[in-house]
Amino acid sequence: MKVSDCQFIQNDYSFQELLPIIKTGKKVVLYGAGTAPSSYARIAIPAFRSFGIEPIAFVDDDLDRQGKEFLGVKVQAPSYIESLGSDAMIFLSSNYFESIARTIKTIGKTENIFSCTGILRSVHEDAYSEVMSFEEVQRRLHTHTSKLNRIQAMGRDENSTLILNAIDIQVTERCTMKCIDCSNLMQYYKKPKDAEQELLEDNVEKILSAVDKIYDVRILGGEPFLYKHLPKLLGMICESKKVSRVTVYTNATFVPKPEVLESLKNNMIEVEITDYDELSRNRLKMIATFKEHKIRYIDHKPQNWTDSARVVKSEKKGRELALMFERCCVNDVLSLLHGRLYHCPFSANAHNLQAIPVDKTDWIDLSETKSPVDLRLAISKFYFGKAFQSACKFCLGRDFEQPKVIPALQTKKPIDIPIVFTA
Repeated sequence: MKVSDCQFIQNDYSFQELLPIIKTGKKVVLYGAGTAPSSYARIAIPAFRSFGIEPIAFVDDDLDRQGKEFLGVKVQAPSYIESLGSDAMIFLSSNYFESIARTIKTIGKTENIFSCTGILRSVHEDAYSEVMSFEEVQRRLHTHTSKLNRIQAMGRDENSTLILNAIDIQVTERCTMKCIDCSNLMQYYKKPKDAEQELLEDNVEKILSAVDKIYDVRILGGEPFLYKHLPKLLGMICESKKVSRVTVYTNATFVPKPEVLESLKNNMIEVEITDYDELSRNRLKMIATFKEHKIRYIDHKPQNWTDSARVVKSEKKGRELALMFERCCVNDVLSLLHGRLYHCPFSANAHNLQAIPVDKTDWIDLSETKSPVDLRLAISKFYFGKAFQSACKFCLGRDFEQPKVIPALQTKKPIDIPIVFTA
């Protein structure tokens, strides 16, 4: 797919200016009828209905959905768009922009195609009261916007602005839980260790010097509150004007120490608590503490755990791997682990565990970059330049349409790494 193929999708628009046009009788169609609890379809429908607009149909590529109803709206095949003529306005209620753009171009309609960013920015939070928290809607809006921005920015020259949607900073391999289906592969670590402080801070400084903006710096592990140098790291990141927000992920097994709580008070930081029921044994205490200290947080049940935690030997090749990577939910995230910048947490930890063959094209070694200019060029080529990663050959995929698994099933001891290749 050519990088220009998504350019016709309108992402930066005012829904208030579109509203009078829609009210003249335009037909609104939503492309993407995902049924997951946090799908864009679930938040797009109440958004349109809050303005008195009833979409006439969903369009979806999934044959199993076509012909059925979802949220009271009929799901049609993409060919349905051809019958609508010029009066149709298509809003993409999915993040699979590249594959949708490819289909729409084949149909021959590239006018009046919009992301859902404009309407999601305009809707009052009451519209989502029975769907999900407003904070979660805002996170989905952020991801929807920045992912399309990233795709439309592909093909830039090396002197252009370099904006990253998200970067995961893995501060530790240690975790207070041992989930069998952890997609970041923590269940395989027999001797987990923390990130080395000086190396990590040097790496973060180098990355910040090379990029123009990072929408979301995500601090994770393992359990990031186990990392004793977290306050200094958070302070360093929050001082940068290049970072829009910082998200710290926790399983709520224990309440952070006072010095950590102090570092979390910055308005740039939001703690994301995942509620694993009895496993998150200090969740209520953590929430009460965060409220007392005025620390921003969101709290939710685990969502969309898929069968993506195993290291396998895939038979997919070429175009199949590229399509899998295109549909991956973390294909716009970089992962920093022990001095290397990877394209996803699976690649980072699978290589770190020596569970897959070494492929140096799957990472940037930050110790080998000589200047911010060199690193800028390296990141730009790495972030935008590969159709898929070598690690994809050993991954089942991080697509939310993958088979679902029960979240947070525990193992008493680390799982043996499967042998999927010979050295």
